Amino acid sequence: MENDKTENGSLADARSPEAPRNPIKQKETRIPLTQEIVRTLPVTGKPYSKGDSYVVGFRVYVSKEGYKSYSLSYRKKGYPHPLRSYIGSAQSMSLKTARLKAKKLSVQISEGKDPQTLKKLAKEGMTLGEVKDLFFAKELKKPAYQPSTIRNYRSGFKCWLEGDTTDQSIVALVRNNPKLVDKPLVTITDEDAEALLQMIGEKSEAMANKIIRQLKKVCNFAIRKKLIKTNPFKIPKDKMFRDKEDNRYIRPKHLELIKSWLIKIDKRSGALNLNAYREEELNPVSCCLIAFWFLTGRRNWSEGASIIWDQISFQDKTIWYAKTKTKDSVTYKLGPRVLKLLKAIRKAGLLEGPFNYSDIRKDCVFPSPKFGQITKRGKNKSPHVTDCRNTWKRMLKQFNLDYLPMKNQRHSYLTNGLHKTGNVYLMMKLAGHLRVTTTQRYAQMLGEDVTRALEHIDKEEVEPKLLELKKA
Repeated sequence: MENDKTENGSLADARSPEAPRNPIKQKETRIPLTQEIVRTLPVTGKPYSKGDSYVVGFRVYVSKEGYKSYSLSYRKKGYPHPLRSYIGSAQSMSLKTARLKAKKLSVQISEGKDPQTLKKLAKEGMTLGEVKDLFFAKELKKPAYQPSTIRNYRSGFKCWLEGDTTDQSIVALVRNNPKLVDKPLVTITDEDAEALLQMIGEKSEAMANKIIRQLKKVCNFAIRKKLIKTNPFKIPKDKMFRDKEDNRYIRPKHLELIKSWLIKIDKRSGALNLNAYREEELNPVSCCLIAFWFLTGRRNWSEGASIIWDQISFQDKTIWYAKTKTKDSVTYKLGPRVLKLLKAIRKAGLLEGPFNYSDIRKDCVFPSPKFGQITKRGKNKSPHVTDCRNTWKRMLKQFNLDYLPMKNQRHSYLTNGLHKTGNVYLMMKLAGHLRVTTTQRYAQMLGEDVTRALEHIDKEEVEPKLLELKKA
């Protein structure tokens, strides 16, 4: 033991699985740590540590692989060797933050509080909001989750759990009900989860089901981390709202009129007629985006609003996506009408107006005028359009149509395409579906149209035979 002690009798280093067999004396390793020193600590192939001269026991550890972490070495009564309390990774935590945590931990230890016991109590006292943030940091990231899924989790929880939304009716709803994000996770019951389901269901049953399923995943993560033992959001199927598919679509007679209303091209120049949009007080970018949806059937945001010019080949008449919901690196053919629209947008980008920008937006087919603006939610970082609800609602009102969600534009494209071609496999390819059964639902949506078509086919096959029999 004498060899392991410094001049003042304290142990040279905290014992751990990675601690060297011949610990370096604390006197030799205590230095005024700085962020630069931590960053440049070399990888030696053997684990070692450097102590901080400002906070006794606070050290940065370097594993043999080069992983750096902060810990606090301390003594506990009844234990012959010092113990180590992990503070955080040096890659994700600043030295300043780690040092403050070490000071706080030192005070708690001096008051007779054991860090291991404190950690256990902290886990038991973690609120749903804190566990949610931990799930976001540790689990909800690429490549396990798509960027669109990550955005859905974050925006959904922000809206329905925290009431952070511009919709005042939702704000009032969240305010007038128990706020589960502030409640310790271990105290949340099945009844709390069902009450949340009913609360959200007052506004949207589909969203209520979605939020509960997402919270179920958060709690499964918490179970794996041993924060809870059972999942309160594992609600039986018979207590959930019935999932309803909105299969409504816009009929062909309306669809052609809508396309003409959305697309305004100057016949002489081939560019968009921006004056025509101004006269009707229409947003040309939103109009062109919605027209692009109706002409291609691409998914609204990931395959529509966010596209850039480099994805489009006018020569090959194609659009390329690095990744879609179902496929990686896929190319789709573009029809003559959407190519004409895209060329008109390209030409409009040379004119002064909503398509002409010199910053990053010049690469976007559907640029956003709000990029870089400061709002109460922070700086707008999206160079492309992220919302065209006003134009969508105005379009439906213009043609006396009942409200449809914007995603139903895809239903309209595929259903009407199937109506014209009658080829399920062709529409499956155009839609990017992996299974033909997914596309066949659009044939079911056609209903009587398909029945009449089949009767017509049978009639054409039967009539010639009857005529031949009469002649004979």
